[in-house]
Amino acid sequence: MLLNLNVLFSLFVRISYLLKYCRQTAIEKWIKDSAVEGYSVYTYDRAYYRGFDKDRLEAGDIVIATNIAGRGTDLDISGDLKASGGLHVILSYLPSNVRVELQAFGRCARAGCRGSGTYIVMDRRKALDASVSIASLKTARNTSEEKRLATVENEQVPKIDVENTLMVKFCSLMDS
Repeated sequence: MLLNLNVLFSLFVRISYLLKYCRQTAIEKWIKDSAVEGYSVYTYDRAYYRGFDKDRLEAGDIVIATNIAGRGTDLDISGDLKASGGLHVILSYLPSNVRVELQAFGRCARAGCRGSGTYIVMDRRKALDASVSIASLKTARNTSEEKRLATVENEQVPKIDVENTLMVKFCSLMDS
């Protein structure tokens, strides 16, 4: 069963709002109360130390997960889901760096299985400038991350080196 994109987008918009403004228990209640026939919706957030309660994902299953649920999580998928193209990951935000982005999209294709991914991102800059695209947002993000890393390399690492030298000196004085 392939997901109807209108249903999926409607669920996504409502869930994104709730994820931003509500607590986990409220989200789960809303998901249960607004279930769409033919689709099973699950939440997964290892931050709450709850195991994912589904052994194998089927076509039509929707998993709402925070970024923390991605690392170290292998989701087994059914033969029907594999035949339908595998997992599809939707990111509702632009991650702060490429590593996190790759980790998130890495959920969709595991162990040689196919998968796909896309962004559905609402950004205020788009309202001000119609030419804003995911590519331009990524360029701005990458530029910002490069500046941050340069600051770490040029300012924080030398400071840590000095602190380390002082600690070694202090320890040698304490041992004397």
